[in-house]
Amino acid sequence: MVVFAHREQKRVILHQGDAALDVAELMGHPVPSSAGECHIIGCTWDETNGVWRALGHDDRPCHWLIGVPTTGLSGPSPGPGPLIAGIAAFYQTRGLLVLETQSAGDCGIDVFCHCMRVQRDEAFLLLQRFSIADFIVAHADCPTWQRIFSSCGEDTQPVAATKASASSATAASDTAASAVASGAAQAASGVVASAAAASAPPAEASAPEASASQALGATVQAMQASASPAVALADVSVEAALRERALQVGRSGTIIGAFEFVVYSALEERQVYLHVGKECTPIGDLHGLGCSDRVPCHVVGCRVGPCSALLPVEHIGQISQWVIGVPLTASSGASTSTGGSFDPEAHLGVCLAAKGMGIIETLSGGDSGIDAMCYFDRCDPSDAARWRQRQRLA
Repeated sequence: MVVFAHREQKRVILHQGDAALDVAELMGHPVPSSAGECHIIGCTWDETNGVWRALGHDDRPCHWLIGVPTTGLSGPSPGPGPLIAGIAAFYQTRGLLVLETQSAGDCGIDVFCHCMRVQRDEAFLLLQRFSIADFIVAHADCPTWQRIFSSCGEDTQPVAATKASASSATAASDTAASAVASGAAQAASGVVASAAAASAPPAEASAPEASASQALGATVQAMQASASPAVALADVSVEAALRERALQVGRSGTIIGAFEFVVYSALEERQVYLHVGKECTPIGDLHGLGCSDRVPCHVVGCRVGPCSALLPVEHIGQISQWVIGVPLTASSGASTSTGGSFDPEAHLGVCLAAKGMGIIETLSGGDSGIDAMCYFDRCDPSDAARWRQRQRLA
């Protein structure tokens, strides 16, 4: 709640029984008086009567409700449901109208969505939750935020256990990084190499030169080989690399790679044609789950040059942007031919026009591939829709 107040510059008033706390006091600096207010009511479950009740002196909150100041309200207000009737009456005498929230673990996030006047649906709940998580990760080493965290009194994990968990997390992260690096260095040596290479970020500047120069066709061949039923995939390092990749994919602004388009193809059961340089690869064939070519998707890997110009890439390691490909004729787009000239400094549109392809630009930056998937799904490319895509992939 403190993080939300800081990020949104809102006054968050936390109500616990008769006590009310402006969480800005925990931050050590006030929020501007002109900022909007967000009232959050903590409550606990009354086992005897089967209802939510206001917190007593020794109670800890296990649920959050929305508080709306009654001052200035006009017209009839919605009546409280039976589970909050008692607590609604309690806070009505204190100038607050109580509104229910969902009770499946997202109650606090539901309050935030109400305060921001956005839809209180699953997509926006995810958007709020992961935005807060990103902020916490980014500020975990900040002494100020460490102090605020401690002052909230919610760090109930023993120090020894916390250190052990941190060591385990670090070890898992190191294992994942080692798997990616060793896979890149051993590009032709087997299953671990091919899967870890697929897990590495597509624009990783520190990848070995041999991996960076690997053509998409060779990468696809390696992925196809690793998908063979005769090959055992039970490798701990590969699993760790995949879990690390899932965490990356779930974060807004992180560029996705060819592997995520294979996953998208499997989820949607649609063929995805990946255009990189002169090559066009039907990557939907890799997962072996079957996919329809009736409404194929075309995605083009490219890089951003001077003056934000989109330029073609020679290999998959150069990709920093994805755009949508549009076949200009019925026969264009799906050809895997590598014929024709290739000028890496020519504008992307010129290069693709020679192959009978047009392009539709996407959101610049790390969400370009997610933006393309929203286009393929014919959904509004809003922040919420992009979050929904990321969580499906992760």
